[in-house]
Amino acid sequence: MLLVLAFTAEDRPLIERIYLSKSPALRKLAYRYLKDEQAAADVVQQSALDFMEIFHTLTYVSESKLCGYLYIITKNNIFDILGKNGRELPTETLENRAEQMNAEEIVIGRVSAEVMYRKISELPPRYGAYIQMAYLDKLDPVVIAKVLKVKQDSLRMLGYRARKMLAELCQAESEV
Repeated sequence: MLLVLAFTAEDRPLIERIYLSKSPALRKLAYRYLKDEQAAADVVQQSALDFMEIFHTLTYVSESKLCGYLYIITKNNIFDILGKNGRELPTETLENRAEQMNAEEIVIGRVSAEVMYRKISELPPRYGAYIQMAYLDKLDPVVIAKVLKVKQDSLRMLGYRARKMLAELCQAESEV
């Protein structure tokens, strides 16, 4: 497999600074779930490579958001390994509700921005990350799929579920 790293020489100090500052915490996170030091180190290394692959699409965001995307990539790599090993994923299970909701209709005018951000943080990790990247950071779907470790074909369903779940949370908030 040919790996194309998408950053310039000027970006290298920023990438190194982010990696060096966050890798110990990312290793701890990976070890907490994987219970294997070598596997944790491998996950963090793979996450750094994945991060560098998509870096050029993230250059307009702040350094703290870049750190957040490295964390999201690492978390999704951990979840992928857990899933492949048949271990339980540390995410909430989704309810499959029959009722259809329109997120835009519920949200517009009924929920404040502060409530919306709080509700996004209550979503399961991949759904919250999707909403953040797609609607707040306005990233390209190819990048979102890469960061979330899903196929592009699956991204549409993930987006639908994320919007639906967010709409349900916002509707519950507006009813209170």
